[in-house]
Amino acid sequence: MGRTTALLILGVVVGTGMVMVLTAGGPGDVPTETPVPTATEPAPATDTRTTDGGTATIEPTATATATQTPQPVTDAVLATAIENAIASERRAADVDRLNRTAGLDRVADHHSEEMATHGFFADEAPWGDTLQNRLIQEDVACSRVFDEERAEYVDPMQLIYRTNATTNATGVADDAVATWLADQHDERALSLDGWTEVGVGVERGTDGEELAYVTVVFC
Repeated sequence: MGRTTALLILGVVVGTGMVMVLTAGGPGDVPTETPVPTATEPAPATDTRTTDGGTATIEPTATATATQTPQPVTDAVLATAIENAIASERRAADVDRLNRTAGLDRVADHHSEEMATHGFFADEAPWGDTLQNRLIQEDVACSRVFDEERAEYVDPMQLIYRTNATTNATGVADDAVATWLADQHDERALSLDGWTEVGVGVERGTDGEELAYVTVVFC
């Protein structure tokens, strides 16, 4: 009479990449191991290409992301940055911060618009328009102040600056102040203790490329 072999699952052994199922027959039989494939994580996709020298495997690369082009800041933001840079310089010189007024802003805007529209860069317009003219035209009263260091009276003053770098307001303001500090006349306007008011005007124009014209008026 033949012996019927009963399969007994004696245990499951988990190995690397497979499961081992142990089986046995009757008494005295030695268990045998039957490899059972197990699922594995899929490997990253690769690009395999055939060349003259053989087959080359190209590893996957990250997808490049688009970068945004910096946008020009508004005239108002640039004007405020310049106002703050001047205040910082005056604080370093141990003189008071100036009060920015709407009237002096109009005077400063007037000259920045003249320069932007007509493409010149100077304190006086080609047709003779001066700061004193603009103060009268904008109906702004601005008296002389006394410079104690030099013991003399000083008429209202203005500073001008022109730039085509308008995507970083703080950087433009710092560059403008650094340019003014390098000139003895302009440095005096920045740090004169007698001033009480300031106006800042910024206007865009086109001289072959976009430019920003800045005017600062001290009173």
